[in-house]
Amino acid sequence: MGLLDKLGRWREQRRHPRHGIISTAWIRIADDPVPHVCVLWDISEGGAWIRCAPQLHVGETATLRINGFAPALPFIVRDHDGEAAHVAFTLGGELKQQLGLWVTRNFHNAAAA
Repeated sequence: MGLLDKLGRWREQRRHPRHGIISTAWIRIADDPVPHVCVLWDISEGGAWIRCAPQLHVGETATLRINGFAPALPFIVRDHDGEAAHVAFTLGGELKQQLGLWVTRNFHNAAAA
């Protein structure tokens, strides 16, 4: 089986599809009272890819605030490439539902239009 055959059979393994957004967002790290600005590159119901000034470390927890969505989103850093971090949201039931509705309203409905 050639490489192209394998690629043709590749399927998205993510539980939630990611949506490109490129927007300003803010993170708050643990006890730091000052929020840090970052760029939100993509988002899904399960996490996000952010580029930020403070160095985030794998396993670190913080919260993310995004334009158009009021609650802060708690997350854990899953990966960091030196410039950007891939984070997984750690959401409770109601907040998870709110984010799901926001993603649907802003991405799924827009794609259907």
